[in-house]
Amino acid sequence: MCSRFRRVWEQSSTWDTRRPSEQLPMSNLPLELFINRFDKNVLSGLRSVLFNGRFGDPLVHPEIVDFVRHLRFLKPDLLISIYTNGSLRDSEVWRELGNLIGGRGQIYFAIDGLEDTNSMYRQKTSWGKIMSSAKAFIEGGGRAIWSYLIFDHNSHQVAEAKELAEKLGFQGFEARKTSRFKGQDSFKYIDVSGFEKELRPPGENSDRYEYHDQYLNNQPAKLNIDCDFRSHKKLFVSAFGRLWPCSYVSDYFPVNVTGKQIEQRYGSEFNVLERYSVGEILNSRFFKELPSSWSYGDRVLKECWKKCNRKHHNITSVDVTDLG
Repeated sequence: MCSRFRRVWEQSSTWDTRRPSEQLPMSNLPLELFINRFDKNVLSGLRSVLFNGRFGDPLVHPEIVDFVRHLRFLKPDLLISIYTNGSLRDSEVWRELGNLIGGRGQIYFAIDGLEDTNSMYRQKTSWGKIMSSAKAFIEGGGRAIWSYLIFDHNSHQVAEAKELAEKLGFQGFEARKTSRFKGQDSFKYIDVSGFEKELRPPGENSDRYEYHDQYLNNQPAKLNIDCDFRSHKKLFVSAFGRLWPCSYVSDYFPVNVTGKQIEQRYGSEFNVLERYSVGEILNSRFFKELPSSWSYGDRVLKECWKKCNRKHHNITSVDVTDLG
């Protein structure tokens, strides 16, 4: 579930962190819409909910606590998770989230390094704020997981970060390979001061993401789609109030190739939660035809074969340590 779009997307290879993109306008999922569409009947069929800002951070949403409170009230045993950089909101909010989520879920704190390195990728974050947020959440009874993306500039700090996580009371530590580089030797961006900088992948091959770049732009001859929507019944709610099978097909709708494919076949209103219920959308022609489209080369959506073709699946691996 995405709370807000904030990241910049450029036609060039350099990301500009200083300003929002016209193609990704600012938008929050309305709380009232969420409450109306995700009632007790709908929630009865859910085991878990993850708040993960596809292009932003869930804690940007001014009513994030109310979203969690609604879910916890209607379904006390629901697993609720949040993925965040931890650098937003005051300690009271984090403590309340710890109380609401408790041991029936977790918050993943995306902290990529230590005080001297984390903000190189997590632009405009505050180390002191992140630490106080994590401490307040843990004090409130929450289960915290430290999620660490490995780059060249922070690869030497993994062990130290893991020790700090254990000291602070985190119950898990994830060392993750990043897909940011897409097989390239660097990732260029413009920082908050206006200077062009670059990040580099870790030096050790064992820490590098294995990217099958030959399948990024050319559709494989044989398709075997491994879809979370079909296999694990997962759904994605965007910040614009649309229901999708996943975040991949929702990206930049209807700007990119997949978005144009969808709009041409199904129109632009079929999955708008303001107009249709969850059940009505799941029974729409788009959702019904999606699995069968994977059997036809000329019907399969680009993001489906690009991201989820089983034989050439570009997946990231995670080294998880239980600190509990």
